[in-house]
Amino acid sequence: MQSQREQRGHTYMQWIVASIANLCTLAYGMDVGWISPMTKILQSDASPLGFPVSDETMSWVASVLCIAGTLGVVIFSYLADKIGRKWTIAALLIPQTLSLSLRLFSPTIEALIIGRILAGISGGGSFIVIPMYVKEISQESLTGILVSLQILYQNIGILIIYIIGIYLDYYSTLWIISAVPVITLVLLLKSPESPAFLVKQEKIDEAYKVVAWLRGLECNDKRVENEIESMQRLDAEFRSMPNLNLSTILKDNAWRKGTIVAVIFFTIQSFNGGLSIVTFGASILESTGVEFNINSEYQALGFPTIMIISSLLLTTVVEKYGRKVLLMGSFAVSAIALLSLAIASLSASYGGSIPNWLPIVCLMLSVAMFYGVIGPVAYVVTTEMFTFQIRGKLMGIVCSYLWIAFFIPLVIYAPISTAFGQCANFFIFGIVNVIGVVFTLLFIPETKGRTDEEIRVALVGRRKDDGSV
Repeated sequence: MQSQREQRGHTYMQWIVASIANLCTLAYGMDVGWISPMTKILQSDASPLGFPVSDETMSWVASVLCIAGTLGVVIFSYLADKIGRKWTIAALLIPQTLSLSLRLFSPTIEALIIGRILAGISGGGSFIVIPMYVKEISQESLTGILVSLQILYQNIGILIIYIIGIYLDYYSTLWIISAVPVITLVLLLKSPESPAFLVKQEKIDEAYKVVAWLRGLECNDKRVENEIESMQRLDAEFRSMPNLNLSTILKDNAWRKGTIVAVIFFTIQSFNGGLSIVTFGASILESTGVEFNINSEYQALGFPTIMIISSLLLTTVVEKYGRKVLLMGSFAVSAIALLSLAIASLSASYGGSIPNWLPIVCLMLSVAMFYGVIGPVAYVVTTEMFTFQIRGKLMGIVCSYLWIAFFIPLVIYAPISTAFGQCANFFIFGIVNVIGVVFTLLFIPETKGRTDEEIRVALVGRRKDDGSV
């Protein structure tokens, strides 16, 4: 019986290791959500800075994190290929810790802004290195679920900080967040390096041991051998290339097309409206004229709660259905919700009435689709499109762009609302989601359960006999 259990293997070590890596994302989520409960404290007469912070300054403190994310992508995508995925995740904890220390021990405007920049650098690195690491430790049937855990951990972090921010002060909140990087570092020391990176470093025996340990199998098990041999074949192919730099990568038809598809897809994702709704949710609800007899601090809990519920639901269906089906369905639901809200808001501006339930239902649906499916599945698809040898470089390109792309709709949201009304933004977001349905149908390859070679074929077709692509 014991022999049979060993042969069947297990998956729980993959779950544990993926969860340890994502503790870094949990800390980032707490940092992202920190600005919401702290705004009231920082703008009060009892501000730890010694004076109330202005609205303009708070807007900079809140938004600078997105800009800094691009720098984090560049730094940590480079490190991921140089020192390994595991140690790069450990390196993410450095700017996180510095950010928290600055705000704890030197509460000034400059410290807040620099701290948010450091948090953004860590966040930018997290969303390229952690999906890469988790994908490379996961067996094929678990890749979608385990990679999608990152958004779940971020959302849990946001909810935790929203809750404790209601009851705790500035310093107590930061001390609680500070414990997470310490715990993460201790647990990371016991975690393995990515087997794909070990193969790249020609540490084949160690790669066998890691895969066997993660799968609960013996090193000589055929399934372990098949995985390592597949990695070695890919490694040999890339080593035969004269110089695998960014220019060489983009000359390859499949990789170039994959990069273009990912950039366009992330543009659609960033203008989907989900992030803008979470950022400006209170003002959006207020603009509809619908009144809720609930404390604003407790109202704010609704968004992270629905984000977590939708993330949990995704983990139950991501490996049952294709990536394209989930993405198309989510874009379609978002489009219907936002266009309905746009039409209702336009009607209200001409004297019509809006049912009390409509704004909150539409907004919650949009947030659920973005944080529950569109966001995490986009990372799953992008991670699966690129082979491990080039994943770091190409993910670096598209993720650098993504942070800038997310910043743009946040910057233009208020001017558009002022010039044309809130409904204009809803119309734009709704139309973008319609485009998302069409683009996913026509250009996004189905990556669920496919090998790197099969995904390559889905992108551009088979290699020609002369070796060109």
